[in-house]
Amino acid sequence: MLYRTLWRSIVKGDWVLLALAWPVLAGAADPSACSGLSTNRMLPDARLCRSRLLPAASGAPAEGVAALLASAGEAMQGARDADAERLLDCADAVVDDAGSGAEVLRAAVSRQRGVLDYRRERLPQAMRRFECAAAWSRAANDAEGTARALNNLGSAQRRIGDFRGALGSLTESLALRRAQGGATSAVLNNIADVYRALGESETALGYYQQALQASRATGDGVEAAHVLESMAEVTLDAGHPVQAAAWLRQALQEYQQAGNRVYALRVHDGLIRVALAQGDVGAARGWQEAALALAHSWSLPLPATLQLQVARVQRADGRLAQARMQLESALAALADRDPVEVDLLRELAAVQGASGEVTAANATLERANERALAQARAQHDQRLDWMRVRFEAEEERRLQAGAPPSQGRAVGPVAALLAMMLAVMVAFALRRRRRASTCPTPVEPPLPAAPRPAAAPPPPPEAPVGVPRQADPQAFRSELVALMLASVEAWERCTGSSRLELAERSRLWRVNVDDGRLRARALERYLSVARLPRQPRWRSVVRTAYYVLAQCPALDAASRQQLQAGVDGVLAHAHSTALQAEADA
Repeated sequence: MLYRTLWRSIVKGDWVLLALAWPVLAGAADPSACSGLSTNRMLPDARLCRSRLLPAASGAPAEGVAALLASAGEAMQGARDADAERLLDCADAVVDDAGSGAEVLRAAVSRQRGVLDYRRERLPQAMRRFECAAAWSRAANDAEGTARALNNLGSAQRRIGDFRGALGSLTESLALRRAQGGATSAVLNNIADVYRALGESETALGYYQQALQASRATGDGVEAAHVLESMAEVTLDAGHPVQAAAWLRQALQEYQQAGNRVYALRVHDGLIRVALAQGDVGAARGWQEAALALAHSWSLPLPATLQLQVARVQRADGRLAQARMQLESALAALADRDPVEVDLLRELAAVQGASGEVTAANATLERANERALAQARAQHDQRLDWMRVRFEAEEERRLQAGAPPSQGRAVGPVAALLAMMLAVMVAFALRRRRRASTCPTPVEPPLPAAPRPAAAPPPPPEAPVGVPRQADPQAFRSELVALMLASVEAWERCTGSSRLELAERSRLWRVNVDDGRLRARALERYLSVARLPRQPRWRSVVRTAYYVLAQCPALDAASRQQLQAGVDGVLAHAHSTALQAEADA
């Protein structure tokens, strides 16, 4: 019954039900699924960690782990990720000595590792660590720890575009915090961010208002200002710049009262954007000068988003050379895969167009579109990688429990549901990737008619005149396999990718999921005569060869001639078979 309900939810697009079923699908409630997750390498010796990093510790293992976690947190705040990882390795090494409180500490270590992976843009690994932190916290009846881990998990799920999963995690975290009387502002703000990403602005504003009330009730002015910034962005996108400006000024005042100059500098980005949206270039110029003065006084680096707004003001003032220098400087210092890169490139294209450099502007705009497409594909790949991480974790848990490999009816319900979810996610991701691609698939040339000899040789004496010579089925099958092998080999040599990529991009062969791995089983059957179907799809084989020829213009002449000869041979055999069938009829 559960399988049928889940399948109907997939068909109808009811992702809310899937989000509610997410903990069951992931097996996150079972801490045994998280054993061995802490690190991919050998942990240091616990005695060395205690002697070198905790020389003044009181001797209580729990206090030692807490001290290591605090030091790791300070290292991450100082952008010393390598030191943080070393400290977390030691925390992992000594956590087993904590006795009855080991589960709570293990959850804290896993959550910190997840935060470190999140900073490094390793989102699938981070989410798995957050899931395990929640599982260990549940096992220890630590509601606060569970709520914190689920909040982190929901934030990461939103980053990879798993909005329904994010709502499920964040809603559970909110319920736990409310039941415990804890702070809810951060969770409400994250829920609002999810609804904003889904395009539901009114619902998002409702949650932002709740987050604002919660932060003010606890006296957290910085968190309140952060919520105000988000509310201003939503209202500005909805076409209400006056309200957005009022909220941004409130946020700036909150940051100034708290002495947070970094966040105060960030608010100027929104204020400049609002002024430009209202057409008030003078006000935009004033906020720009205030931002530059603040950054200069306190030696603060300009965020890339603020540099973008500065360049827009310079373009509006006609200072195109300065705008170009500002944008090129921001792009040069930008981290890899930063989302603001697309906006910076588009603004640079606008500056180049205003300078009369039409060719350069078009090239820059094309580059921006390529980066946007690459970011979308990377997000899809992260979602697929997340499903793979979950599936492999469940398989590892079953193997440790002594269960047989998942084959046929031996597959447990959780593993079977994971496999089904992985298959659905793969199908949707592949479909969206094809729709998002800006490079159209080359038009395949029509299948040429088989060459006919100028004068047919006389039939053998025993054959009636007009009946074609008998076709050789075995030779036909051998030529099909030879052509497919040559096509795959040429594709791998010219593109550096696999046969799976050939099946996916050509759209001629189905890609499916087998034990958590993507396979092109239909294509693979045409790589061996023994596995070739009794009624082979010879037209798909010929079209595959044509696709390789079209996609690989740099293929050497010998390989192209080999593929063309294979196509001609297959077509000739197919023609002979068709004539034989007509004669038999």
